[in-house]
Amino acid sequence: MPPRFHLDRRCAGLLIHPTALPGPHGCGDIGRPAHRFLRFLQSAKQTAWQMLPIGPIDASGCPYNAPSAFASGEHLIDLNALKTDGLLRRDDLNRTHYIAPDRARYAAALAFRRARLVNAFSRFQATGGLNDRAYKRFCRAQSHWLDDYALYAVLRHDLAVPWWHWPRSLRDRDAATLDLARQRLHAQIEYHRFSQFVFDRQWRDLRHAASDYGVGLIGDLPIFVAHDSADVWAHPRLFQLTPTGRPTAVSGVGPDMFSRDGQRWGNPLYDWPEHHRTGYAWWVQRFTRLAELFDAIRIDHFIGFHRYYAIPARAKIARNGRWRKGPGARFFVALLKQLPRLQLIAEDLGHVTPGVHQLRDRFNIAPTRVLAFAFDHDRSPHAPDRLPPRCAAYTTNHDLPTAQQLIDSLPSDSAAHARAIKLLDTSPDNFCRDTVRALYRSAANTAIVHLPDALGLGAEARFNTPGTCSEANWTWRLQPDQLKPAVARRLAALAVETDRAR
Repeated sequence: MPPRFHLDRRCAGLLIHPTALPGPHGCGDIGRPAHRFLRFLQSAKQTAWQMLPIGPIDASGCPYNAPSAFASGEHLIDLNALKTDGLLRRDDLNRTHYIAPDRARYAAALAFRRARLVNAFSRFQATGGLNDRAYKRFCRAQSHWLDDYALYAVLRHDLAVPWWHWPRSLRDRDAATLDLARQRLHAQIEYHRFSQFVFDRQWRDLRHAASDYGVGLIGDLPIFVAHDSADVWAHPRLFQLTPTGRPTAVSGVGPDMFSRDGQRWGNPLYDWPEHHRTGYAWWVQRFTRLAELFDAIRIDHFIGFHRYYAIPARAKIARNGRWRKGPGARFFVALLKQLPRLQLIAEDLGHVTPGVHQLRDRFNIAPTRVLAFAFDHDRSPHAPDRLPPRCAAYTTNHDLPTAQQLIDSLPSDSAAHARAIKLLDTSPDNFCRDTVRALYRSAANTAIVHLPDALGLGAEARFNTPGTCSEANWTWRLQPDQLKPAVARRLAALAVETDRAR
């Protein structure tokens, strides 16, 4: 499917995760809420929709710590489509089952969907669905990750402990033990294949609709995977682990703007020499899967491919870590040799060195610029009048305060406040509107507005605060009456004025 936008052409888009869309079942999904949002994008003359990772989530709802680098999240499956397919009945979905739509409620959303997905799977089996040609084709095409993920998901649920605490024969993947487990747990394993098949079918409907509306989809690739994941269990040699599956060091970043002690993310680190020995096959498969789903891919924490921050596994804070060399150019040589058409955006924020820029530019990967960082000093590379054409530029993003929250938090007598008002030639009351206008008028080809900034929302719409365990993280949701026609008309007029209209 040819992309409806390109990083070398001027375009405009919005950033919002599907979970933040309206919907009755605990969080937004890729069904009706997503298709309605596509229609809004079309009316606003937008050509890009950027979202966060669409994989399974952890207990906090974070999409950057998934139990699989390949699987998709059950919480995003549209149950209404299953009713249309005849796999759910009217009694399975009625208004008494609605979950309050004010915030995303992931535990309730997952429990609700899984109960109904089990019912749908039973009917799928009863009608011979396991022999369906499309189902078999999907399972064969994705078997390189799907078989391990489905078995891992069942074992993880049954044993209720992380994989490194499983019985040794399962932990170490003894072939005979795994064969017995596959036979014994066949039905449960097939359920997980079915749920991934359902997501894939619904996603393809969404992507075809996006293409019809002239909208390209931008995905997000987290550089790290969760320790308790199918990937680390299935491929332990690709990670820096002890013989019993424990990390020797974990991921994070040193002291930065978000934390004086740095951030200890806790993911296991890659054994890059082993990846190189395999020709980076796991990574090529990972990017191949994302390229099937999206028109462009944002690489989260791009810095990690040049150098990564290693924290001793026993350390409680990140301050005790040190920088180590990443795979560098040979990674992207191997990747782009097999996938030369990839459109890549580097999230190159944070501890950036000249080597990061050189790596990014050698492979023509678009850098990230964020207007929220433009007010730190007079010659910030994030200032709207300093943005290069080939970049992806944002008002704010999911890890930052909204634009309105930002200006509200700056003391009115501070240098940053004065710089922000002067740079945008605005006032605090018009700050959001003029931030969007400045972004659209900039030289950046790809202009992405975080949806709360398009709506002028403040602290209530912040999506995530890095380095915290706030219950509000990842839970903000758009309300049905907030996407007013006037918002679409304003964005459309600005897109036409700045030559960004589709």
